[in-house]
Amino acid sequence: MAEDGTVGTDRGAGGTERGRGTSRREADADLMLYRKLVENVHDYAIFALDPEGHIITWNAGAQRFKGYTRDEIVGQHFSVFYPAHERAANKPEWELVVAAREGTYEEEGWRVRKDGSRFWAGVLITALYDDDDGEVVGYAKVTRDLTERRAAQQRAMDDARRIAAAEASSRAKIEFLTSMSHELRTPLNAIGGYAELLSMGVHGPVTEEQARDLERITVSQRHLLAIINDILNYSRIEAGELAYESGPVPLERCLADVAAMVLPQAVLRGVEL
Repeated sequence: MAEDGTVGTDRGAGGTERGRGTSRREADADLMLYRKLVENVHDYAIFALDPEGHIITWNAGAQRFKGYTRDEIVGQHFSVFYPAHERAANKPEWELVVAAREGTYEEEGWRVRKDGSRFWAGVLITALYDDDDGEVVGYAKVTRDLTERRAAQQRAMDDARRIAAAEASSRAKIEFLTSMSHELRTPLNAIGGYAELLSMGVHGPVTEEQARDLERITVSQRHLLAIINDILNYSRIEAGELAYESGPVPLERCLADVAAMVLPQAVLRGVEL
């Protein structure tokens, strides 16, 4: 009977048992590898919660972010990581309710380390369901420390606000300078016009000394008008609208203009110019 079906069946059964044993060992090996992978991740806090939110696993990343060792934290409620006002408002429990209903809950917010310091965290809670009845059997929680990223974003926002404020201030200054320059030009042009009328003798003859004084008034008026134009040019420089034109400068006339402006003060103080 060595070749009948019974013997063949025994071999088949033995082969099945061996196959099952191999599959189980492979599954156990995969599970052990997965656990080691999760437990040794340092850039993410990865841990599991029971249906009520108590911590049942703990990895190296969680210890690095939050400061608790496995023995210190396993069994505690995960609300220990939340600021006091959020614990008082039952926010951690509410997050589990949302995760159970929607499948996941995700947010960014402040979390508290063992030493009481805070860090900005990116949080993902995933509900784990029973395959048979669909009941929640626990939660997987993944946390990232985003403090540096948030600080960089905050610095970028602060820089943008400073730039915007500086640009607004610059625009206001340019508008003020432009308005002031135009307001000053009007009376200066009037001064120059009346001085010219007087020097032309429209209101009667002028003496030689009066003519010299009128000429000095005109020179000073033109100099002040040039300063006003320079202010306008400054506003154009900031606006990027100024074009330069190079050329020879009549130095003797410039010195004469300056002398005419300071001569009255020199005379009053008895200074020979």
